[in-house]
Amino acid sequence: MEDPYGHSRACLAADGDWFALYDKKADGYSAVVEWVMVKPSNNEIIRRGETWNASGAGTWRWKNKNLTENYTLAMRSCPGNHTSGGHAKYNLCSDYAKYKI
Repeated sequence: MEDPYGHSRACLAADGDWFALYDKKADGYSAVVEWVMVKPSNNEIIRRGETWNASGAGTWRWKNKNLTENYTLAMRSCPGNHTSGGHAKYNLCSDYAKYKI
């Protein structure tokens, strides 16, 4: 998935729970994926987080997570300012994509 302004791209390899983030632009923003684990029976959020690629434009960053099986993962790709304490630009994010883990 890619944010609508072309700053960042995020992918998930569910086999092994790997996130991949690509920083597409030399614009001062880092690529970030915001993710949420949801219990399917009642939509309760059980875990959430962000994974960052602050390595610069044109780079990929891979991050492994141990995600809970048989839950739903919602994730979206965003640009963000990593140097100011990790503030994602949520108004510039992609829509959420959902995956059964």
